[in-house]
Amino acid sequence: MLAFLAPFFQLLSGLMGYFRDKKLTDGAVAETRVASLQAELHDIQKANQARDAVRAAIAANPSMLRASDPDSRD
Repeated sequence: MLAFLAPFFQLLSGLMGYFRDKKLTDGAVAETRVASLQAELHDIQKANQARDAVRAAIAANPSMLRASDPDSRD
């Protein structure tokens, strides 16, 4: 009777090991994605701050839009 159940328990043990490894792998992938998304969010916030700074500078001095560009090739 035990000889009949041994392969079943081996299969069950193998499946449990597979799911444990899959859970660990999925967790690592999720942590990597979170870190990547946080870095992207930081970059977006930095770009938004730069855009807001330019808008504020233009609002404070609208004539700067018509000022000649010292780097212009014309």
